[in-house]
Amino acid sequence: MFQLLKSIDQSQEDVLEELDESRPAIDARRQKVDAPQLSDRFRDGPVYASLREGLRERMPPLEPAGYGFLRTLGEKMELSDAEIEKTQSAYATNIRRYSTYASQEDEIHGWRRVAIIGPGIRAPAPGSYHQGDGEYRVFLVDHDGRLSSRSLPANGENNLSVAEILDRAMEDDLFALAAGKFNLNPFSYNFRNTARGAGQTLCEDISAHLFNRRHTAHLVSDNGFEEEVMFEPTRRVDRTSKKYQFSHILTSVNAKRLEASLRNVAACIRNALDPDMLKIMRSTHLMETSNAEWLSAGTGDQEASVARIQACRSYPVLAKHFSDDPVLTDAIDQRKPLAAIIADHLKIEESGVRNLTGLTWQRIGQGAAVDLSKIQTIGSIPRDFSPKNRAEFSGLQGAVKFSEMAHLSLDQVIEKFAEGGSPWRHAEAFKETPLSDVEDFASYVSQRLYVPAILRRIRDNHPDETFGRISEPHFYRGGNSSDRGRNPIVAFIRSLKVKDLLNGSDRWHRALQRHDDRISTIDRNNAWRPLLDEATAQSLLARELDCSQKLKTQGAIESHCVGGYDSSVMRSNQKNATVIYSIEKNDKILGTLELRLSARKPRKVDGEEVEPVTIGDGMNISIAQHRAKENSDPSATAKRLADNLISHIKDMPMADLQNWTEDIQEVRKKAVSANKLPLNIRNAGYNIWDDAQFQTAWDELSVYLPRKLRKAGLEAFVEGMDPLIPKLQVSAAHLNENPFWDEGNRKAAAVIAGEVEEDEPIPISRYAPIQREVEDNDQIPF
Repeated sequence: MFQLLKSIDQSQEDVLEELDESRPAIDARRQKVDAPQLSDRFRDGPVYASLREGLRERMPPLEPAGYGFLRTLGEKMELSDAEIEKTQSAYATNIRRYSTYASQEDEIHGWRRVAIIGPGIRAPAPGSYHQGDGEYRVFLVDHDGRLSSRSLPANGENNLSVAEILDRAMEDDLFALAAGKFNLNPFSYNFRNTARGAGQTLCEDISAHLFNRRHTAHLVSDNGFEEEVMFEPTRRVDRTSKKYQFSHILTSVNAKRLEASLRNVAACIRNALDPDMLKIMRSTHLMETSNAEWLSAGTGDQEASVARIQACRSYPVLAKHFSDDPVLTDAIDQRKPLAAIIADHLKIEESGVRNLTGLTWQRIGQGAAVDLSKIQTIGSIPRDFSPKNRAEFSGLQGAVKFSEMAHLSLDQVIEKFAEGGSPWRHAEAFKETPLSDVEDFASYVSQRLYVPAILRRIRDNHPDETFGRISEPHFYRGGNSSDRGRNPIVAFIRSLKVKDLLNGSDRWHRALQRHDDRISTIDRNNAWRPLLDEATAQSLLARELDCSQKLKTQGAIESHCVGGYDSSVMRSNQKNATVIYSIEKNDKILGTLELRLSARKPRKVDGEEVEPVTIGDGMNISIAQHRAKENSDPSATAKRLADNLISHIKDMPMADLQNWTEDIQEVRKKAVSANKLPLNIRNAGYNIWDDAQFQTAWDELSVYLPRKLRKAGLEAFVEGMDPLIPKLQVSAAHLNENPFWDEGNRKAAAVIAGEVEEDEPIPISRYAPIQREVEDNDQIPF
C-alpha cells in the first residue's frame, strides 16, 4: 500500500499535510528517474545505435507558460491570471501522457516503420477521472509489411523516451502482449471516438484543477511507482459560467489536436503494410490493427500470412468470421479445403459455398459486419437463382421477409417469385410497396372476407347444432397463430402472384376509405358532440378532440398516450367531466390540454339552493394536464390560450354542459354494447351473419382475389373454406346456450339497430386508458 496513506479512514486534510511534508522526497525521486533506464542488452544493440539522439533521451517538460494558446483562450473567456496559470500547469503535467510517435521509413533498425501511442489515448472509463492505469501501445511493421504490436503498462511513468519503450517492448516476457485495437481508418467512428475520448479525458484532468473538482496528490508506492490519489467533488459546476465554456472549448481543441497526431500514426502504419494485405483490409472493412496482426500471422510465419490473405480474397464476406473464429483460422493455416469447413460452419450444403466465392459486403448491400444468418441464407439459395448484383441482393431481402410473412421456405418463395422471369425482378417494387403494407392489406381482406367465410362454413357444416357445444374460434389479425397452415392471411397471400399482391396493396390503400364506408356498419370510432367545438384568439386555436380517432391521432403525432383517454371523456357526467383540447397555431400543435370539471357545492339563498346559470357557477374547472410533444412543458403562448379557454367555458350556459354529458352517456352505452360483440365481428366491422352485409363485403373486396375465385362466386368461395377451418373446441359449458352464430347475429343486429341496455358498466377503452380517480395535482402525464 502507499507509504503516505496509512489508514483507510485517514482524512483528506491529514493526507495533504503529510504530502506537503514529503514533497522534497517525492521531488528527489522524480529527479532520480528522469534519466532513461535502459538495459545493457538494448544499449549495445543495433536498434539503439540507429536511434537519433532525440529519441534516446526523455524529452524535457515544456514550461507551463509555453502553452500560449491556453492564455489566449483563457483571456477571451475572462479567466483570471491565477486560473490561466493553474490551467497551463495542469496541461503541462498531463500532456505527456497523450503524446504519439511515428518513425520515418527504415529509420529504426529491423523495422520498416514504428509507431507509439501514449498511455492517455484510450477510451476513458465512464465516470472515471483516474487515468494512471494507461499503457503505451507500440506498433512494429517489419520489412515484409507484417504488423505486430506490444502493450506496456505505464505505471505512472508518462515521459518515457522512445528508446526506453522499445527496450521494454522487445523483452521476451512482454512479446505476447498485443496492443489491442486501433482503427487505421481516420474516417471511421471508432477512430474519431478515440480522439474525442482522449481530448475529453485530458480536459477533465485540467478542469479538475480549474474548478477545484478534486484534490490530487502524487504518492510514491512501495514498489517505487507514482500513483495519483483523488478526492471527488461535492459541488456542482455552473454550466453557464465562463470557466465551463472554457473547458468545453478546450475539449474540442484537444480532440482536434489529438486527432491530427493519430492520423499521422495511422498513415505511418498503413503505408508500411504489405499492399496485398492493405487491399484486403480495405475491401473487407477490417481496418483495426488487430485485423492486420491476424493477417500477418506473426512476423515469422509468412506462409500462414499468405494463406490468410488468399482465404479472405476468395471469401471476402467471411473475412471477419475467419479472424474471429479459431477453428476457421486453424483450417486456413493448415491448408485444409475451405469449402467443406465453411459448409460445416454455416450448416449449409457444400455446393452452396460457391455462392459465397468472391462475394463482398458491398455487393450484398449490408454493413461490413454481415450477420452470419444472412450469409447462411445466401449459401442456401440454388446456384441457378443466386443473386448476381446489389440490386438482386436487395430483392433477396424482400424474399426473406416474404417467406416469413407467407410462412414458406426460401426455396418456395424463390420458386414463386420466378414465375414469369427472374426471382429478383421485384426488388424495386418492394421499395415502392413495403411488405408491411402488403401484410396490412392481406389482414384487412382476411378479417372482412376470409374469416366470415370460414365461420359461415362452420355453420353450414353443422346444421344440426342447436346448443352451444362448439366454441367460436378467434382469428387474431385474421389468422390462428397456433396453426400457420390454416391462417387466412397466409392463404390469401399464397393465392396471389407477387405482382397481383403488390398491385392489390396499392389499390387497397387508395380505396380504403371507400371500403370502410360501404362495408362497416359497426362504428368503432366513439364520437360525441363537442362541448365547445373551437375557440380562437388571433392566430391561436383550441380544438376539442371529440372522438376516439382524433385522440389516437393526437397521441401518435405528439408521442404521448392521450390516444387512450376516450373512456376518460366517456365517464363524464353532470358531477365530474373531462374535456380534451388540442392547442394549435397556424395548423401546428402547441400542446394537448385536459380540463377537469367538478361540481361546486350548491349556492344557497335564503336557505334554498340556487340553480347555476353558467358552467362557472356550477363547476370548478382545473387543468388536469397540459403537455407539449413527448410530454414536454407547453409554451407560454399555449398556456395563455388555455387560461382564455377556461374563462370562455366558465361563461357558457350550464344547460350546454348538461346536454353534452347526456350525449356522452348515449355514446358510452353504445360503446359498451359494441365491446361485448364477438371479436371476429368487431374485426370485420359488420354483422358477418347477415347475408346482405356479407354480400356487400364480397362485392367490395372480391376484386382483390384471384380471377378463378372471383368467377366461381361467393357461394363457391365459402364452400372452399374447408381447408382453413381450424380444429374446433367442443365444450359442455355452454350446452344451454344458442350456437355462437345465432348469438353473434343477435348481438350484432342489436348494436347496428342502436339498441343498448340500460345501466351498463363504465367501459374499458380498447386503447387501455390510464385510470385517474384521484383529485390531487400529481397527474400521470399523457
